Amino acid sequence: MLRLRIISALLGIPMFLAIAWSGGWLFTAGVIVLAALAWREYCALCGSKDLFLWELSGYCLAIVWPIVMYWSGSAQRLPPFDLGSIGIILIAFWMLREYPSKGLTEVALTFWGIFYTIGLMSYLIAMRMLGQGFWWLLMVLAITWANDTAAYFVGRQWGKHKLAPLISPNKTLEGSVAGLGAGFGIGLLMYSLIPALPGLDPAALTFWCLLTAAAGQAGDLIESALKRWAEVKDSGTIIPGHGGILDRFDSLLLAVPIAYLMLQRLL
Repeated sequence: MLRLRIISALLGIPMFLAIAWSGGWLFTAGVIVLAALAWREYCALCGSKDLFLWELSGYCLAIVWPIVMYWSGSAQRLPPFDLGSIGIILIAFWMLREYPSKGLTEVALTFWGIFYTIGLMSYLIAMRMLGQGFWWLLMVLAITWANDTAAYFVGRQWGKHKLAPLISPNKTLEGSVAGLGAGFGIGLLMYSLIPALPGLDPAALTFWCLLTAAAGQAGDLIESALKRWAEVKDSGTIIPGHGGILDRFDSLLLAVPIAYLMLQRLL
């Protein structure tokens, strides 16, 4: 399994970075694909059956949300609730049509899922469109990957205290601390090696790296909770050795938006 994960990473990571480097419409199209696949996996986790309009509303927003995010030029001029309101309207009409067989539970799952999979994934575009956005995005990717890797290996080797046993029994406090340290260290290292990045106060940079790493761990736990609720091991099988899109991008779904929103204040 580990060998398969490494092979998938060696193929997938350069492809993703090449598309991110290109930016523009190519990157936007890539995010649309990721958002649509993430939404599909979320619907499967929720066990959606006979919910065509529910799923269709998400697929429509998976196309529209990234495009509008790109057209806007900046997520700051595009409050997520604007597009979320469109989703609410679509889902409200669907609820009226399906009432009383479908109710508030389905609406809540749909609305939260749209923001979780599509809204958060679209922040990849917002991050890329910052000044020197590719390098900031690369830093976030490196921080989360270092975080995941260190937490996994340290947790397996030396982990004794459970971090969240009801959500993810294999995650340990020792692994979490190691992940935060690795993410923080790789963040500082990359910042020092990329001269194109604007200057940040050392305290602000430290806070940004640590909070980005912590957000990545929180994103991992959220997806683990979803899978435990759905009683499945992986969200999908599209990435050999890794599972689904949500399995691979769970950390980034929180890390990228939080890192972006912090940079909006710091730069």
